[in-house]
Amino acid sequence: SHHEGALTSLMRHYRALDRWDDVIELYDRSLSVCTEEDRRITLLLAQGRILLDFGSPERARLAYENVLQLEPGNAVALESLANVRAATGDAMAALTAVEKLAEAAETPDQKADLWLRAAKILEEHGDRDGAITRFKQALDARPNDPDAMHGLRSAYLDRGDAASATEVIAQEIGRTEGKLAKATLYTDLAILRRDKLADPTGAREAAVKAVDLDPTNVTALLVLGDLAFEAESFNEAATHLGALVPRAELLEKADAKRMLMRYIDALARSGSAKEAHSAVDSLLALAPEDPQALMRAGRVLLEADEPKRSAELYGKLNTEYSDALSEEEQARAMLNYGKALRLSGSLDEALAALTDAADMMPEAIEPINELAEAYAAQKDWEMVVTIKQRRLDLAEGEERAGLLLEIGEVLAAEIKDATRAAKAFVVALEERPDSRKVLTRLMKLYSEEKDWQKLVDVVLKLSNGVEEPKLKAKYVHTAAGVCARQLGDLDAAIEYLDQVLDLDPENEKALQESIDVRDQKGDHEGVISFLNIVLERSEKAGDEATAIETIDRIAAIYETKIGSPKDAIEHYEKAQERSPENNQRAEKLAELYAGDTEQFLDKAVTAQMAIIRKDPFHGDSYRQLRKLYTDAKEADQAWCVCQALHAMKVAEPDEERFYRRLRPENAAAAKERVNEDEWANILMHPSLDPIVTRIFQLIEPAALARNAQTLESLGFAAEYAVDLATHPYPVSQTLFYAGGVLGMEIPPVFQNPNDPSGISFLHAQRPSLVLGQAALTAELPTQAAAFIAARHLAYYRPGLYIRHLVPTGTGMRSWLFAAIKLIHESFPISDELASMVEANVEAIKPAVHGPARDQLSSAVSKLLQ
Repeated sequence: SHHEGALTSLMRHYRALDRWDDVIELYDRSLSVCTEEDRRITLLLAQGRILLDFGSPERARLAYENVLQLEPGNAVALESLANVRAATGDAMAALTAVEKLAEAAETPDQKADLWLRAAKILEEHGDRDGAITRFKQALDARPNDPDAMHGLRSAYLDRGDAASATEVIAQEIGRTEGKLAKATLYTDLAILRRDKLADPTGAREAAVKAVDLDPTNVTALLVLGDLAFEAESFNEAATHLGALVPRAELLEKADAKRMLMRYIDALARSGSAKEAHSAVDSLLALAPEDPQALMRAGRVLLEADEPKRSAELYGKLNTEYSDALSEEEQARAMLNYGKALRLSGSLDEALAALTDAADMMPEAIEPINELAEAYAAQKDWEMVVTIKQRRLDLAEGEERAGLLLEIGEVLAAEIKDATRAAKAFVVALEERPDSRKVLTRLMKLYSEEKDWQKLVDVVLKLSNGVEEPKLKAKYVHTAAGVCARQLGDLDAAIEYLDQVLDLDPENEKALQESIDVRDQKGDHEGVISFLNIVLERSEKAGDEATAIETIDRIAAIYETKIGSPKDAIEHYEKAQERSPENNQRAEKLAELYAGDTEQFLDKAVTAQMAIIRKDPFHGDSYRQLRKLYTDAKEADQAWCVCQALHAMKVAEPDEERFYRRLRPENAAAAKERVNEDEWANILMHPSLDPIVTRIFQLIEPAALARNAQTLESLGFAAEYAVDLATHPYPVSQTLFYAGGVLGMEIPPVFQNPNDPSGISFLHAQRPSLVLGQAALTAELPTQAAAFIAARHLAYYRPGLYIRHLVPTGTGMRSWLFAAIKLIHESFPISDELASMVEANVEAIKPAVHGPARDQLSSAVSKLLQ
């Protein structure tokens, strides 16, 4: 019966039959006969497990203690003994057992698990310091163990050591992979810093990082929103909390309610309450019976232009939840209820609610304003005035002045009682003597009522309250305008305009008005003085047009108003120097010159000649010129002008008679020959370019060589040239005389009775004249014959003859360009002239050389400068 093998087989059968008490008894019998130590340890461990599993921890403890007597370091026995002692409440004994196991554990994971068990045993029995130590030992064994981290953090918090808890979270963050996990830890850190450490800055920093890692983290967003709201950063709070409104259901009910109300409050305090409309329905769904929720929802709807819904909520609030509100909240709810009714068109109900609100808030201005708005909607303006006057007894300072201004506005604009309105404004001005708003309104009222003197007084009073010169000048300028235009007080207007220019010297409008007002008064010297200021400024600014116009105005004043032609002429001349093309002013100057020929004869003549040059057929100018010469007793000049009038067929009878009476029939007797200076300065036309003429003179031999013919080829012979000194015809004698007077060598002259013309060109290699049938037979007056002869001889002057030798403009240009190109080969020539110019260049080369070539080069260079 004591045989161990039989005992083992029997134990197996008892196990199968669940006869555990018999199994335990068999273990006792086996131990009583077993002497082998290892076998006894195995039996004791097996017996301990069965005893512990089936409710005999004390007997199990004895079994494990027996094992330890045989083998003190047996790990299984130590661990099992710790479990037994924990199950039987022997915490310290269990702790000792677990710690021995932990110290004996061979792997880090085993050590970590055992230290965690030890920490939890201490934690369950209130030993937080001990638990913290074991959690740290577990982390030493297994540094990234999440249970150890979490347990350590909880233990610190249970001990009230929030700072250490934050350090643990920081370590967790550093060891954690994954954005979402890190975001959760940052959120925990933010809450810990906010709630335990009172560190809003650190909390905000952690929450921001959480949102950066996980933008959908509602807890972090809520922390940010709460922190911003509590810091009164309402725009930021609205941004964070607004992001949570669509996800309110993800929050705890209390958090969601707080979030929605704070969102609404943040928008209201940042002036954007209308934007909170989206949160209203969520808030009402979450807290339909909460008075504070109803208050906020009603306010949002009111500001979102939904007065009817707002009125419904405020009505419910006032009837069902009034007792839950403070007195201030009750008054505010009644005020908003009345406002919502007013905006929804229920004016009678609104008046009743607003009257109650005014009684509940006797010191507040808002109910008065709302009542006034309601009466205004009913067009009951007298009641509007009455309501605002009700507030006057309590109002002081700016508020009282503002009420008086509003009452005045209603009286003036709606009741049309200017007298009462003015009284209200005046009383307001007494309250605030420096109130620009009241003064401005009085100014407008007096202007509308055309009470101009009072308007001036008010405007000047407004100016007295201003320090800034330009702004002060504006008010004084207004007073000046009223004095000038409405009161007709030019002296006062001038005085005020002078003040304006002292305050604002660059005020162009005031400067012009000062000129105009002085002109109206007849202060011509004053006008000129101010026009000189305008002139000085325009010259400084480079505004030539204004400068000339101003000089003309000054001249006109001297001419027409002061009666000083000399000063007028002086200023008109200055203007004419700047704009000589002004014909009207030139005529005016000519007229003024003509008025004083003793002093201004030369200028008068010059002025008329300038007009004539611009318009050679301006008969009136000739006539004025004739009168000037006649008044100055200049008979020759007067006769010449009458001759011109006769030639234009506009001479008046006395001018015609004067011309005919003194007209000579014979050529003028010459006293001396015409010299070169007289040719250049008197006989040559001003439009004739002397340089071009010089070039033509130098290249004339080349043109003759190219274009002229021999006498023989033209049908003449040199021996048949006429001797003018002995030729019997008058024209011949006249040519001889004209050549002598003009100082010219007379070209060869031939006669051709078969030519019906008078005097004509003979383009021979030596230029000649031909007297035709008309020259030989006509009976011409001596004077006319002399003119014809002298004119024709003048054509033969060097530089002039080529103009007749080459009859076309194109031909003349080709010769001029050829001369230039000979000197400057790069001179550009158009295609249509190129061949002609090239041919002429070749013609000039042999004809112009030596000193003549140098002279040509000099003339061409001068022309091209």
